[in-house]
Amino acid sequence: MPEKSSASLKKKTISSIGYKGAARFVSYGLQALTTVVLAQNLSAKDYGIVGFAMIFIGFLGSFNEMGVGSAVVQRKELSPLLLDTAFTLRVLLGLLAFVAAWFVAPLAAASFGDPAVIPVIRVLALSFLIGILGFIPSQLLLRDLDFRQWVFATLAAAISRTALACALALHGYGYWSIVLANFISSVIESLGFMCFSKHRSRLKWDPGLARELCKFGLPLFSSGLLAFALFNTDNLVIGWVAGAAMLGYYAIAFNWGSIFSKLIYEVFHSVLFPAFSRIQDNPAVLRRVYLTMTEQLGVFGILIQIGLLVCAQDFLVVVLGRGDNKWIPACHALQILSVYGLIRLLVEPLGNLLVALGQPHLLFRAALLATLVEIALLYPVLKWGGIEGVAVLVTVAYAAQWIVYWPFLTKSLQINWRDMRDILLPSFLAAVPALLCGLLMSRWFAPSFLSLLLKSIVFTVVFILLQGLFSSWRWLDDWRQLLRERQARNVA
Repeated sequence: MPEKSSASLKKKTISSIGYKGAARFVSYGLQALTTVVLAQNLSAKDYGIVGFAMIFIGFLGSFNEMGVGSAVVQRKELSPLLLDTAFTLRVLLGLLAFVAAWFVAPLAAASFGDPAVIPVIRVLALSFLIGILGFIPSQLLLRDLDFRQWVFATLAAAISRTALACALALHGYGYWSIVLANFISSVIESLGFMCFSKHRSRLKWDPGLARELCKFGLPLFSSGLLAFALFNTDNLVIGWVAGAAMLGYYAIAFNWGSIFSKLIYEVFHSVLFPAFSRIQDNPAVLRRVYLTMTEQLGVFGILIQIGLLVCAQDFLVVVLGRGDNKWIPACHALQILSVYGLIRLLVEPLGNLLVALGQPHLLFRAALLATLVEIALLYPVLKWGGIEGVAVLVTVAYAAQWIVYWPFLTKSLQINWRDMRDILLPSFLAAVPALLCGLLMSRWFAPSFLSLLLKSIVFTVVFILLQGLFSSWRWLDDWRQLLRERQARNVA
């Protein structure tokens, strides 16, 4: 019976990754298209205004849920009263976040020196209220690994965001292209979750259940708050010290440096969190899954992130600038943040693993360490090294979280340095000659579409061939085995 349950969970997890993966790849493809169109039609100042407003929206958004959703997903048994209590908590938190955003907007504008920030913050804050509608339905879909229903809501939101943002940008609406598109897409997503859920939430309150939800959620909230500080303090200080244009350049570099790590995180880890929660009492399985996943992330992460480093200048000129050099000031920061994206890709899987094992306090400690390093050094690094110095600091601070995570891996999953070396070293060794080939080509070719195409092809071919030789094509064998298992289940 346990074997049957385990096989069923594995099948459902793989299926869920497939559904969510397809949806996220489409969503991020649309997002990439949107970003390209916006970069071609908006100025660095437009990006700076929205980026600064999003700092405050993101901060207040941390209070919008306070880990209640994760508590619902992780809980082994649910009752109607617990769901209604969770919904009531979300209503209260959403209202508080919206009111706070309304009153903090003038203060944010005064600190930034641009009154345009006020209406931007207030319109974006409406998402706190809209998100209430789809809160419980979305968490139930996550908990049940029912991503077939989840796909339709998220794709509808992504399509509407892309269509509206591109149309408004092409008609000269500037930063409002981003603001209005985000608002409309949040409405569509919440309505979509409601349509695919049979549950209808009501305002009910049980103090005991509320305390249980908050007890689980508060460490996650604290970690999330620190993570927000880690991801946004750089934007805040750059906006204050260097102004909207430099913030716009940094935002472009950071968004593209981390976009692929965000994509892979959302595809795999939101699916693996409920799956990890179900096998939290089986360390051997968790160890095997984590090592396999890390190896695969190392292969694709290095291919994408170091490939982006090689092609950064061509990408900024040809794709985002449409032949114009207006985004070149972001080039070195983008190259540095490509390494940050790779480190983030390898570190983030631990988050859901820790939460599934009931260790959210370790997330808090890791985030606290990284945040303290970044905040302590951010201002002098910005004054000394500009946005490139900030990019280096952000990368180092994020990597520092391994100091907290490594003892957990060695103690709980019996993972040692030899295990990590065996799964990651082939990819790093293959990346070195591939990187050198790309950098040499940069000396021979000026930024152009042909240069971008040739660098991409050469880097990819050299990396894949060498990685396969160094690892005996182990990562490819894992995919073949997965496909064979899937075909066997379909036949059965």
